[in-house]
Amino acid sequence: MKKPKQVLPPSVPGANLILAVDPGDVHVGVAWFDEVDGAWGCVYTEEMTPDEFRSYLGPAVNSGFFRYVVLESFGLYGDKALQQTGSQMLTSQMIGMVKYAVWLAQQKGVVVTRVDQPPSDKKAVFAILAHKKYDFTADRLKVPGQHVKDAEVHGIKFIRDKMGWKMRKNVELWTEPLS
Repeated sequence: MKKPKQVLPPSVPGANLILAVDPGDVHVGVAWFDEVDGAWGCVYTEEMTPDEFRSYLGPAVNSGFFRYVVLESFGLYGDKALQQTGSQMLTSQMIGMVKYAVWLAQQKGVVVTRVDQPPSDKKAVFAILAHKKYDFTADRLKVPGQHVKDAEVHGIKFIRDKMGWKMRKNVELWTEPLS
């Protein structure tokens, strides 16, 4: 099993980061957002296997760095129900694991809030970002995969809804692994 490049962000006093997660049965995308002077930027993205994500999640949520965990919610759509017959529904398991990890951290006194977003929210945000010619952090860091971009979009949607589109451009990216 490949180890994620970074488990926790650099030690930043008073960190107030957002962790956005797009779960999947084969890959899980994560994106970190940092705020400087009232404007947010996506500073790091990574796509992991579900096993890598399981190892990553507990330490990340309990670190105290992330104030929000933005998560794609799960609903079984009628047109997809037949395809899921006999499935282990690993995506819904990943979502349940995130919900439980956040709840567990809260019980330990960690200040972290979970925010659920329906998958349908992504389409409109992708269209807006395409119009604005948004340069995905995943592309800048050369992180392949759709889940990582979806995670970035979930974070942007949360920031747009809660912070009024105050996004930074030319964000300094966190690319160095922690020792």
